[in-house]
Order: sequence, then structure tokens, then C-alpha cells
Amino acid sequence: MNQHKTWLLILLVAQLLLAGWLFFGDRLSADKPTGLMGFDTAAIDAVEITDAKSNQLRLERLNGGWRVGEYPANADKIEAMLTKLGEVQASWPIATSREAQTRFEVAQDKFQRRLQLYQGEQLERDLLFGTSPGFRRVHVRAADADSVYSIDFANHELPLGEDDWLDRGLLALGSDINSIQRMEHFSLVQVDASDDRWELNGGPANPAEVAGLVGRFADLQVLGSVVFEGQLSGSFVVGADGQDYRYALYHNAEMDKYYITRDDQPGRFELATYIAEQMLLDTQALEPNASLEGEEAAGSGLAEELIDQALQSLPQPSKP
Repeated sequence: MNQHKTWLLILLVAQLLLAGWLFFGDRLSADKPTGLMGFDTAAIDAVEITDAKSNQLRLERLNGGWRVGEYPANADKIEAMLTKLGEVQASWPIATSREAQTRFEVAQDKFQRRLQLYQGEQLERDLLFGTSPGFRRVHVRAADADSVYSIDFANHELPLGEDDWLDRGLLALGSDINSIQRMEHFSLVQVDASDDRWELNGGPANPAEVAGLVGRFADLQVLGSVVFEGQLSGSFVVGADGQDYRYALYHNAEMDKYYITRDDQPGRFELATYIAEQMLLDTQALEPNASLEGEEAAGSGLAEELIDQALQSLPQPSKP
């Protein structure tokens, strides 16, 4: 009899241990963060973003580079967005009901952003983003699941403007520039790359001004694409890496805005006024600054004269 009770007691303890393991094990696994998105960032080659008004933007990887519309896109920004989402972790869903999906604006018929990620023609992820529960956080739901999560992200990280994803350096030439011609004004040619020496119309050039102009084409940054017209302000042929690139700079007097084009890139792009004005140099501005040399010489002579006067004013030693 006592042995029978002992076995019953052992069985009861075993059942309690099993129940405890199942209960607390589930709780611990629920508390442990799990991957929410689960996609391979490198495999994604198309991104579609849609807002609540059905406005849509498509980003596409073509020939190893990202494009937005007909323009090169900012690959670093796109990759950073995909990487951030791919690494998102979530502990447990905050809701699963249809009513909650509508309330948090992650329902099929009510959302703030929809992000669809493609590998080729295959839809890899379909995500709905809704309201924000706090600073830099947003509610999100996979379109094929009921669970709603709160993640570290924000809807403004999924803008729908082409200019928001534009590669603003799409007209920049880098550091291999060796000639610049401003039509009907001047011709600059690099004579010696080792000491960055240039000639202006076959004669000496002002190295500081030349360096500034070269830098404008090397690091050219645009503000965005434009549709307005303007009057031609300057035409340039810039030699770089064995090719010639033709730029045209325009000014819209009514709006007081500048835009620039390049012959091998479709579209026209707004340029900051101060950059445009620094590109529109005339020949005189690029010539060696003779007046500065004269001022330096005059300054040197004046210094010598002051030193002589000071020496003459010193008391002379007395004669024995």
C-alpha cells in the first residue's frame, strides 16, 4: 500500500514538473525576441511603397545599381532601410484581432504604408505599417498573418517622393577631371597631375580658383529633379577619365532658381544658387592674382621700412 502511494506521489510530481515546464517554457520563448521579417536583404531586387491614398513608388535594382523611375537611386539609403527591417526583432504580438488591425491601421483596407519586397517576380514580403505607439516606433503586420507588432521604425523612413530616394551625386565626376571648358569663355587643361598644375587658355592659372571649380564638378550634388524652364547661363565640356561630359546650366529668373543638365543623363536637376554662381566664373577670375602679389610685395617693403625706423630710434651707445 505504501509502495502504491509512493508511485502515485512520484507520478504527481512528474506531472507537476511537466506542466511547469510547458507553462514557463512557453512564457520564456514568448519573451525571447524573434525575427519578424525574415528576408535576405541581398536577394531583394525590387521595392514597392504604397500609402493610404494609393500613391505608389517603385525602387528597382538593375545592372547592379538601384533606380527610382528613370534616375539612379541612393543605394546606401535603400540598403540601410532593408537592413534595418531585416534585423527587426519582436517579442510577442500586441494584438491579433481584426478590430485591432483596423484600430492600429494595419488592415488590408486601412494602412498608412504598405511595403512589398520582391525577388524577381516573386513577392517575398508584404508588410502593412500603421499608427505610432511612441517615438520612432510603428505598428506593423505581415499581410498574410493576424499578429500586430510594435517595432523600432517610422513611416517617414518610407517616403514616396522620387527625390527622397534620388542619388543626389548622379552628375558628379569624381577626382579624375583633367579639363574644363566654359564655351566662349575659357579653357582649363591639367598640365601635371602630380602637382595639380593647370593652364588657362595656354597660360598660368590661379590654382585656388581652379581647385574650387574642379571640386564643383567632382562633387556635384543636386537638390532634386525639376520641370521648370530657364535661360542658358553657361555651357561646359568637362574631361574626366577619358570621356567628355557636356553640362548646361540654366537660370529661371522668375523663381530665381538654377538647374543643370548633362548630356548622358536624362532629366534636369535643381542646383543650389551658391554652387551655380561659383561655377559661373569668367576668365579673369581664373587668372593669377597679380594684385595680390603686388600687395604682398608692398607689405614686405613696408615691414622693412618700419624695422629700419625702429632700429634708428634705438639709443646709440656712448663713445668712450
